[in-house]
Amino acid sequence: MVKEKYYRIDSILSDLPAIGKVIETDKVFDINRIARFAELKSIFEKTYNYSDQYNLPVATILELISTMNTPRFNLLYSRIEVGKDQVNSIIEDVNKANLQLNKEGRFFFDYILTIAKKKIFDEKKIDLPDRFLSKYFFENLGDCYSYIREFGIGKIIEVKFIEVNYLLRADNKLLSSFENDATSKDLLKQSEDFLLGVETLNPVYEIVFRGKYQITKHINF
Repeated sequence: MVKEKYYRIDSILSDLPAIGKVIETDKVFDINRIARFAELKSIFEKTYNYSDQYNLPVATILELISTMNTPRFNLLYSRIEVGKDQVNSIIEDVNKANLQLNKEGRFFFDYILTIAKKKIFDEKKIDLPDRFLSKYFFENLGDCYSYIREFGIGKIIEVKFIEVNYLLRADNKLLSSFENDATSKDLLKQSEDFLLGVETLNPVYEIVFRGKYQITKHINF
C-alpha cells in the first residue's frame, strides 16, 4: 500500500528541488555515479572473489585498503597467508582508480546487489529494477535522522508518489549491518534477502522506487 508521504535524503552538495516539482526517476539518474561504479567494479569484483575463494572475511581486504599509505598497512599485509598475487592486483587497481573507501565503500554493496539481482532472476525469474535508475526513501523522519547521524550527510525532503512503476519495501539493516567475519557469500545472502523483502528483528525500511514523485516539503535538521 502506497503511503501519503515519504522522506528522501538529498545530497548537501546540491540545491534541494523546489517544492511542487515533479521528478521522474528514469530521467534524473546519476551519470557520474554510474561511471564511477564502472571504474571501481574490478576492485570489488576481485575483493568478492578473493573472499569467496578462500572463505575469508571481506573486511580482511577492506581494512587493508583503508590503511594504505599508513604504517598499519605493512602489518596487515604481512599477515596475508594466501592469494598474495590477487591481493597485489587489488592494491594496484585501488591505486589506479584512486579509491576513497571511506566515501566510496557503498559501491561494494552496489556490486554485490548486481550479483544478487542476477541470481534472483536466474533462479526465481524475478526481474528487479536497476539500482542506479531507482530512488530511495524512508517512511518516517526518525529513520532519516538516524541515517544522517550515522553517515553525516544529507538534507531531508518530504514527497508524495504520483506514479508508481516499481516499489520495494526492504529492510535497510541488511545493507548496513553485518558481522566483521562476514564473507562475500554472507553479504550476497543478505543482499538477496534485502531484494526479496526479508526482514530483520528490528527493521528499518527503505523504499526502492521508480516512477514520478512530487516534492511537498523541505525538512530542517
